[in-house]
Amino acid sequence: MAGLHWADYLIFAFFLLASLAIGVYHAFSGNKQRTTQEFIMADRNLKVIPTMLSLLVSFQSALMILGCPAELYSYGTQQWFGILIGFFFAILLAERLFVPWIFPLKLTSIYEYLQLRYSSRLVRVVGAVLGIACGLLYIGPAMYAPSLALEAATGFPTKLSIPIMAVVATTYTALDHKKALGT
Repeated sequence: MAGLHWADYLIFAFFLLASLAIGVYHAFSGNKQRTTQEFIMADRNLKVIPTMLSLLVSFQSALMILGCPAELYSYGTQQWFGILIGFFFAILLAERLFVPWIFPLKLTSIYEYLQLRYSSRLVRVVGAVLGIACGLLYIGPAMYAPSLALEAATGFPTKLSIPIMAVVATTYTALDHKKALGT
């Protein structure tokens, strides 16, 4: 397979820079959040649809985009019907049982609930450490998968695309936090 034309690389760089520019723009424009509550919880005034879409996109990684078609091809659709039925009941259970029970507590995280429930800061810290460990274990494959697909399709080296994606994502996130802290 032939490599990309220089214009293809230019378009790829444009999209990376555009993604970074969105973060820079929002970091230096608009109102700064004045309190931690405004930054973390948006003063508890989030609308359902934008919140739902944000969570969906956050966890919709290249792993799922690359893995689901292969899994369907290998094992058929019966597994996905089971997963969809499970999702339906999980959402129903969360909406009817957990949200009405936890929302009035005005918590900012599930780890805060663990501390309240078990009257132990240790349980909260262990839960937070395990949550961070899961996130770190997820980041590796989530960054490697699109880099591998990019290399297979374009010849762009994985060893170069992973650090580029990491720098763009880290800068974007850091600028958002900078705005939130008002610095």
